[in-house]
Amino acid sequence: QIQKLKSVKEDMTRNINALVRNAVLLSLEQDDKTKEEIADDIGVSPDDLDELLSTMEDENRLRHDDGEYTIRA
Repeated sequence: QIQKLKSVKEDMTRNINALVRNAVLLSLEQDDKTKEEIADDIGVSPDDLDELLSTMEDENRLRHDDGEYTIRA
């Protein structure tokens, strides 16, 4: 029972993470944006995006320049 709950939690965490990543990319398809603009678009706190945006930069998915993020081509 506990193992099954842990598995469900891990699946949900992975799926939510994927949804937020996709929401960030969809937001940036419209235009380059600041962290605050992305957060406003997707309905999360800007502080909650710090780690995700940093990770996406490290993965070469995003570029951060002069306070704005853009999708790497």
